[in-house]
Amino acid sequence: MYYSIIRKKALQHNVDMVINGGDMLPKRGNNIFRAQQKFIRYLEKDYFPRFEKAEIHYVCCLGNDDMRIYDQVFDNACSRFEFVHNIAQRKIEINGLEFIGMNYVADYPFGLKDRCRMDKKEFVFPIQRGTPSFSVEKGSGAGWEDIEDWFTLANTLPTIEDELRALVRPKNMRKAIYVIHMPPAGLGLDVCANGDRPESRAVFNFLLKEQPLLSLHGHIHESYKMTGIWNVPMGETICVQPGQGGMHPVYVLIDTDTMEMERFGHDTETLMVKGYTLDDGIKHIRISELPEYLIKPFKDWMQERTIKDYPGEEHTNYSLFSEFEDFCRSKGIKAKLLNTKP
Repeated sequence: MYYSIIRKKALQHNVDMVINGGDMLPKRGNNIFRAQQKFIRYLEKDYFPRFEKAEIHYVCCLGNDDMRIYDQVFDNACSRFEFVHNIAQRKIEINGLEFIGMNYVADYPFGLKDRCRMDKKEFVFPIQRGTPSFSVEKGSGAGWEDIEDWFTLANTLPTIEDELRALVRPKNMRKAIYVIHMPPAGLGLDVCANGDRPESRAVFNFLLKEQPLLSLHGHIHESYKMTGIWNVPMGETICVQPGQGGMHPVYVLIDTDTMEMERFGHDTETLMVKGYTLDDGIKHIRISELPEYLIKPFKDWMQERTIKDYPGEEHTNYSLFSEFEDFCRSKGIKAKLLNTKP
């Protein structure tokens, strides 16, 4: 559904290109290997040809949720089309702009290590919660290969800092757009649902030094909901991480001539709200339907306005709902007030 909506929006906005910065393939289901392989076939047979026909460039790369074992299959699929470009660790030029991709990420606690690296040589590994493993060929199919000593192996691999340094340099950095799956540290673009911040100082330092026109990021899908931040200037560079998740795709429309940009699709969750005024005269609001990682920001907002969370049954018109609704939107939530009476 995300893909079909984005294709329609691309035509609606009459864009020159769509950029998909990673985590392109499904990661749920009984057989993730079969699901990802099947989805690449769908992209090749049905999705990419539509962009080719419309002459809209589709710039993309796989992300850390996408199995490395299918990198060549994906690259072959992209290479069949003039308007589809796999830019993982590559540079392409379109309409006077240079696009450079990098899809490695700093190591995380989870098992799949296909695209994981130490951020810098002094990197401190997070506590691991999964069995470190790579995706590998097994017989006529694919499967997992456990890594006996991930920490030792990771020390032999290039770091994120090394990978960035090895990228092809643009001819003109002020006409360069970097598509780096891992967000830079310290800008509010990398905050996980539990509050963790999988920082990349290497990406931050690289962008601060090189100052490209734009840097586009993904990886931490829920970050916008945690911080309300999706674009940050860093010197002359603008860093963008739209966020993602929920029923509707999130995308950013960017005019590279004026550098004006707008974020769309922010109603990624719908919050059903009930408002109350009890005998004590204090306003109350029920937020029990909220995703767990958003409860604290909402409760902080209510506390500032002496509004209390209350799971009662009597309810009445909630006079501050319009302000509450604005706050919901700022967190990527569409709020709907239910069952209120004057």
